[in-house]
Amino acid sequence: MRLRLRVVDAETELGLAGAKVKAVYFYAGGVGEGHELMTDEYGNAAVPESDKPANHGMNLFVSAEGYVPKSMQFNRSDAEYTMRLDRGLTVSGTVVDEQGQSVEGVKIQVQTPAVQGNGPDSVDLQTSAVFSDSDGRWLCTFIPGVIEEIRFVLTRDDYAVTLPVVPVGKVDLRNLVLVIDRGFTVTGRVTDLEGQPIAGAAVKELNNTGYRRQSTLTYADGTFALQGLLSEYEFYRQRPNEANANGTLRIRGMAGIGEPHGVRVLVQADGFAPQTPTVQLLEPTNVVNFTLAQGNIFRGRVLDQAGNPIPDAVVRTDTDNQGLDKFKWQTRTDAEGRFEWDSAPAEPVLFWFEADGYNWLRDVPLVADGSVHEIKLAQKTTE
Repeated sequence: MRLRLRVVDAETELGLAGAKVKAVYFYAGGVGEGHELMTDEYGNAAVPESDKPANHGMNLFVSAEGYVPKSMQFNRSDAEYTMRLDRGLTVSGTVVDEQGQSVEGVKIQVQTPAVQGNGPDSVDLQTSAVFSDSDGRWLCTFIPGVIEEIRFVLTRDDYAVTLPVVPVGKVDLRNLVLVIDRGFTVTGRVTDLEGQPIAGAAVKELNNTGYRRQSTLTYADGTFALQGLLSEYEFYRQRPNEANANGTLRIRGMAGIGEPHGVRVLVQADGFAPQTPTVQLLEPTNVVNFTLAQGNIFRGRVLDQAGNPIPDAVVRTDTDNQGLDKFKWQTRTDAEGRFEWDSAPAEPVLFWFEADGYNWLRDVPLVADGSVHEIKLAQKTTE
């Protein structure tokens, strides 16, 4: 056992039965090991050790119905820990579209506010969500009661990500009407240089906002439809609330200010060089076709400082200076330390190399020019 965790009500100190506990360990290549637990009748949960005990770092996520969830990076040697949860606000309402029709299946999340904590754990709402029912109704009980505004995140397939901001104390928190935006649609066809359709090509929205990115695959004839898109802007503002006939307020999402920059998309298929064009959203539905050329070959070897191959090393694309990993490619080296990617772009790409027992190497700009790139990793030193 790694940790005996106790989850209690912050006010009464009574144990919370049925609280959800998720313990996550992370390894090379972004691989995670997760354990999902539930507290017993006394609020206790036994968190197991990782499969690789040498890795002492652990992320804990704890939530309970009617309480504000918390998380923490547990790098301590303690065998026991008590996490105290505060009761949450009860907030409810309806989700509608721009025409006022209720929308079912909307995922409703709340951005984590800057709430001062009293210990190493902190408020964390990123893993909590509720969904609207067939009448668009929803109920949320995990929002902190010490904030001045609630920043909602609304997502649903074929709708745009919508970010309404609700001022606490100025509206009825039991009867909110949140409006989700339809957004724009991009349709078209993906073909090769000879005009033949490419089936199964991925067409994805590219952004680094931290919210959902729309994506779809082309059909057998190369056609696609990507819905729920919005242009990017330099700045955003909260749109004014709108009054319904019955006096309730319709709370809209954020809107862009100034000139729209369009939406960046990624078009990617096995064996072809990916493209990352910007599409201007001028009409509700915008038709754009894409032609992909043959992929470029990116190959190399991962070695130690003595020139010996490192098998099973992780080779992956890295994030750029905007925090965006556009191509999201990853592989592992073979027994000779070799790797190859036959669908690389022609442009330079940042790469990340890591292996157990070695220091990682990040932000390495390389070009898929067909040559064999040699990457050398240094062994970790023991303290």
